[in-house]
Amino acid sequence: MPDGGTTSWKAVNDSMWEVTNRANGKINATTKLTLNGDTMSSVAAIAQADGKNITVSSTGKRMSGGPGFLGKWQAVKQDAGALWMELTPDGADGLKIAAPNSLCAAKLDGKPYPMSGSGDGAKSTMSFRKMGPTSYESTTYLDGKVFFTDVYTVSADGKVLTDTGTPAATKKPVKTIFDRQ
Repeated sequence: MPDGGTTSWKAVNDSMWEVTNRANGKINATTKLTLNGDTMSSVAAIAQADGKNITVSSTGKRMSGGPGFLGKWQAVKQDAGALWMELTPDGADGLKIAAPNSLCAAKLDGKPYPMSGSGDGAKSTMSFRKMGPTSYESTTYLDGKVFFTDVYTVSADGKVLTDTGTPAATKKPVKTIFDRQ
């Protein structure tokens, strides 16, 4: 994988594939893809340092292509389960972001800093840039090239964090909403 990790795919049968992702030699996620006609379901288990897994599931509808798993798919339902993210101040003008298997501490200066989580590859870096009093931008890089850009905005009451992320490859924004715990 571009971040230095590895992925292996196994066709169990015509309607099920298993995917195993590793970072630094350790399994950090396993996914089962199940096909039922023009519907594909995905259930991923993301390993955590405490030994518990976060389960993420989605269902996709075939847009074109085929037969089998081949083709273009569009997500129609997603459940991020117990997905979490923790933001903490780090020094005078820094921020630390932690999420499942990912960690980065950086200044809000727009410069890339190394990512150091158990799922982050050696070629992964991230930059932070303040955009206003309630928002900041983070950019994730793989081998020095932009991979993903996120804009995080906190609601006026401070209880909701909205992440509008845009993958460099598709340029199609994805919105994730986090409730303060």
